[in-house]
Amino acid sequence: SGLFSTGASEIAIANTQGVFAYHVSSNADFQILVAAEDSSGREQGSGWQVSEIPVESLGQLAIKKAQEGRNPRSVNSGEYTVVLTPYATEDILNMLNYYGMGAQAVLEARSWMCDRIGEKVMSNLVDIWDDGADSAGVPTPFDFEGVPKRRVDIVKKGVVKGPVFDRITAKKMAGTTTGHALPSTMRSFGPVATNLFMSPGTSSNEEMIKSTKRGLYVSRFWYTRLVHPRDCVITGMTRDGVFLIENGELAYPIKDLRFTQSYVEALANLESVSNETRLLMSEFGGQATRVPGLKISKFTFTGLTV
Repeated sequence: SGLFSTGASEIAIANTQGVFAYHVSSNADFQILVAAEDSSGREQGSGWQVSEIPVESLGQLAIKKAQEGRNPRSVNSGEYTVVLTPYATEDILNMLNYYGMGAQAVLEARSWMCDRIGEKVMSNLVDIWDDGADSAGVPTPFDFEGVPKRRVDIVKKGVVKGPVFDRITAKKMAGTTTGHALPSTMRSFGPVATNLFMSPGTSSNEEMIKSTKRGLYVSRFWYTRLVHPRDCVITGMTRDGVFLIENGELAYPIKDLRFTQSYVEALANLESVSNETRLLMSEFGGQATRVPGLKISKFTFTGLTV
């Protein structure tokens, strides 16, 4: 099963103070789920041009993952090294975004950025930014106040640089809007990053697996929910393919696991980053995120899913 959706949108912002901004954009998203009796594989590709989405190869990957995931075994809960696909990385960035990259969350003292701005709390390999003008994402040249988009560094070499702003939060924090206002019907959420990027590294997916003596290869996180905002502690489940890594090889598929993990701490324990990135559009709000795969040395799993 799956979907292949395409669409176009027009946005116009105008007011009596002379603001006028207009933009036409296109978007495409392909998702496929292949399910066997005790396994599944899922792949996704997004973009603003249909030609950017490798439909056939994504379908083949989903089939391959479902085939290789048959007859999963159980493993003990605990702390594992993990190799994550971009689908899992997307969840990490989206949760960090929803629960702390906006200035309103900082003002209300519920952001993971609180008491960390200017501090190095993640690996040197972590560069996260937002850029609505970059065509490697899904470009949106201005926000819903008509303010032009620009690159905003959020984390630079592991150092927390600060949140994104709209006009309201910028005034309250004596700052300048970064062009991240949401539509008027969603303004109560405060500013949100909608065009996120995480920089790629130098390792291939195969090299990250090969360098792992014992760990888990995780295709995707699912049904993730916030446990503690100030450290962005998230609980959720694996889905659509988890494999035990032994001596640098995928040994066998395992049953889905539940995890409870601080995403801030996870990125502090980042060991390597893949040299390839994937552009993915979120189900909620149309946010676009371009992300690599990750290898994290410590990630806490609390048990099998029911």
